[in-house]
Amino acid sequence: MSDLTAPRSARHSEITSPDGFRDVVGYETCGMPVVELTRFIVSRQRIEALVVARAKMVKELSDRPCGFRGAYLIHVSDQEWIDLTVWETEADADAAIIHQAATSGFFGLVDGILGQERGTLVDGSCLDRAGL
Repeated sequence: MSDLTAPRSARHSEITSPDGFRDVVGYETCGMPVVELTRFIVSRQRIEALVVARAKMVKELSDRPCGFRGAYLIHVSDQEWIDLTVWETEADADAAIIHQAATSGFFGLVDGILGQERGTLVDGSCLDRAGL
């Protein structure tokens, strides 16, 4: 049973409202996946190469025991994109940036990073259904 399918009480306290929605109260992030969001721009001329490099990166990460859980590429507008990656731990995310050749190949095609953030995944029910 993965952390995301374990009973929520094993991960954090919660309050359930009458309509069935949960409010997280005092959750602990230990053992919860890390989500990394990178917003970037890429010129139209590089989009095809970027998509190919990203597919290579995702395959390489998937084939290694490196804490990689999955990724999404989101087209926001004209030249703006978001790469959303899910990792087992913060250390896994750090190691991928430092050690993965495919990661640098993908980000080498980016024209500019607009922002990058990491956070702890509190509710991963969508990822559970996606097999991440």
